[in-house]
Amino acid sequence: MAFIPAHIIFGIGSKVRNVRRLESCAGSFQIGTLLKVVGYDEYRGFSVEDDFGNRMLECGFDFVLEENYCGPKS
Repeated sequence: MAFIPAHIIFGIGSKVRNVRRLESCAGSFQIGTLLKVVGYDEYRGFSVEDDFGNRMLECGFDFVLEENYCGPKS
């Protein structure tokens, strides 16, 4: 077996949708919420914000798909 590295890195300002519920003490983003990437930490993940200014910082790497995602590139 071989390790295949992930090449999906979203830039600041990219529009994404979460594929799992994001929860914090302040609230949560339901699955499918349109979010904007507002930050990135190589160890802790993406920071996102919705259209109402609600932010969640350092959410990890495994929760988003780019808004115009059409499947893996060959």
